[in-house]
Order: sequence, then structure tokens, then C-alpha cells
Amino acid sequence: VVWVSDLSYLTSPNSKMCLKVVSHVNPMYGGIAASLPPFCQAFESDDRYQATLVGFCNSDELKGQQSSLLSSTFSPNRIDWLVNREANRKLDSLFQSTDIVHIHGIWETHCFIASRWARCKKIPYLISAHGMLDPWALTQKRWKKKLYSALIERGNLQRADCLRAITVNEAAQYRQFGLINPIAVIPNGVDIPQNLSADLFWQKHPNLKQKEIVLFLGRLHPKKGIFPLCLAWHQIHKKFPEAHLVFAGPDFEGSEDRLRDIVGAHNLQDCVSIIGPVYGGLKWSAYVAAGVFILPSFSEGFSVAVLEAMGTGTPVVLSDSCYFPEALAAEAGWPSGTSELEIADTLTQVLSTSKANRLRIGQNGSKLILSSYSWSGIASQFGDLYDYVLGGARPTTVQMF
Repeated sequence: VVWVSDLSYLTSPNSKMCLKVVSHVNPMYGGIAASLPPFCQAFESDDRYQATLVGFCNSDELKGQQSSLLSSTFSPNRIDWLVNREANRKLDSLFQSTDIVHIHGIWETHCFIASRWARCKKIPYLISAHGMLDPWALTQKRWKKKLYSALIERGNLQRADCLRAITVNEAAQYRQFGLINPIAVIPNGVDIPQNLSADLFWQKHPNLKQKEIVLFLGRLHPKKGIFPLCLAWHQIHKKFPEAHLVFAGPDFEGSEDRLRDIVGAHNLQDCVSIIGPVYGGLKWSAYVAAGVFILPSFSEGFSVAVLEAMGTGTPVVLSDSCYFPEALAAEAGWPSGTSELEIADTLTQVLSTSKANRLRIGQNGSKLILSSYSWSGIASQFGDLYDYVLGGARPTTVQMF
């Protein structure tokens, strides 16, 4: 899939072209797919670069997606690239007009094809791992990743002109992987809509209006800590009968069925709701309706949902693997472990806190997001980074580790 933003009238005729490559475009596959389109829009307002977003995915992912100018579809199947001359010609045409390539995510076809093409065309390229070198993530399909790394992915990473880390922790993970490339630490960003209200969520779920909502919003993926969270609720609802746990997000490989099994086994039907994915206005309304947002993840890059929740003034509960110490330093939330007992202990502390104090903590988060994580500011940092990769001065985001 190729998206070219329709904001070209805002860009300078002398601006350069940046090709952004990703595996999936449907938000059900995680934060990369959700965050890149708004980032590309903000990026073009910087005036130095035009952005083209390229996805290697099946065409059915386009259903319901709001893209700008749809140009073509690229197969995620590596074998297709050996025989499909038309796809090769289309990609070659894109690279002919590209000054710099930024690959988001690793271990999949898009990284293999784009990095190889960039090297063949002698076009500088960057890679953002987006948490995929996290120690927990590397234990998943360990031997497959070891083999693929030895044959392909380590070479792709080593030859990148620069690596982008979302957090300082991820920069350390690059080094632990044996990479010596320059590393830029630039977080994700978010833009918070104006005039937010919980009304849309209450209209959709009127039975929850009098409840104290604890919200999980994201993919229903085991790495997100959803199962120990649900198990912990067996203890929480006895202490806080007004509290209600809401899981909002798309299913991943049958995780929703397993959640429902836990709910049924522990008779949590009256205090746990699994409402499916929420997008657009309903998503923002869910954040506002929540008294607390929780992400007890085992492995995370830099969660866009955390930024969104904090931006709406909702206090957050985060595991260490969310790698966002700035939130805790700003007194915008609480730290939590990832076990059932640790999550239950943290939520007991949180729900015992007065609503006035939680409101203050939520406001701290909102101030932090507004001051440091708006897309416009993040986009400017990327513009400086791309200038550096193309031969300009080294920006402060490129640090020595």
C-alpha cells in the first residue's frame, strides 16, 4: 500500500522525499500502523520533507482505512518478490524519487525488501525497531529470530545509516544487540483533540456510567499483560465493588476467547467488559470516561495509547517495560509489576486514592504530553535527524551510548 499525503500544497518545492516503510496499515496490528499516518501529516508541515508511507500487507487491511492517495499494493510474501516483476518496477519507481528511507519495525518482509533496495540504490536509510529488540520480545520465537538475524536482519541493522530509538532503554537494547551505528532517541508523539467528552462512551455503554472505569485500551495480546490483569480483578472487585475493568481493543490470535474464559471461570461478568476495538471519537471518549488507564505490559516499544490517555488527563498505571519513567517523574501515574499479585496491589493503592488526587495526577500527565510530545515538535526533530543522515550537523537527539 502506498499513501502519499494530500498536504503537498504546504510543502516547499525544494523539499526532499522521505519514504516511510511499514508492515501493516490496520491499527489492529499495533501502534506503528496507528501512529504513522498522523505523523506523516505533521511531518509535512515541517516543510523540509514530503512523506510517502508504504505498507507491505494484504489488501484487505485497507478496508475502513482513511488513506490519502492510494497508489499500489505490495505483497508481504517474500517469494512474490522473486517472480513479480510489476511489483519490483513499482517499488523501483518509488525509490527513484526518494532521498531517504525510514523503515519502521523489523523481522518482516518490509524491512528485508526496503533495506536491500536502499542499499542497491545507494539511498541512506534508518531503522526504528519499535521495541522489537526488547529482551522479552527476543524470547518469542527465539530460535527462528536467531537464525533470521544471523542470515538477514543483523546485516540490515548494521548497514543502516542511523538507528532510531523510541526511548533511552531501546538505545541500550541496540547496543546490547551488538550494533554500533549512530542512534537517535526520538519518542512517539500524539495530538489530543479539543473539547473531549465521555458522552459518546456513555451512550454506547450506559450500564457503565455509574462505575469507576479502569481501562485497558490496545491490542488484546498476551505481551500486554492482559491475562494477569484480568486475574487480578478477581481480588479487586471484592474490595472495590464500584470499579469496573474494561478491555477495549482488537483480538489477537484468540486472546479475547481466553479472556472470556477467565471472566467466566471467576464469575467476573458483572465487573469486566470486553468491548472490542474503539476508534475515532469513541476511543477518545473512552479515555475521558476512564478513572484510570492501565498497561501492565511485559514488552513495549513506546505506547501511543499511554500518550493518548495521559493527554486526555487520565492517570496511568504502567509496568517498567513501558519504558516511560518521565510519566512517573511528572507524578502522572503509578508503577506496577506484571504479576497478578503486583497488579492487584497497585490497583488497590490507586483505587484507594481520592478522586481529587487522581484528578491532579491526570492533569500532570496532560501538561507533560502537551509540552513535550506533540507531533509538531516530534516532526521537527525528525527533520533535523534526516538532515543529519544526509550530511548535515548532528542534532542533540543523536547521542553517544
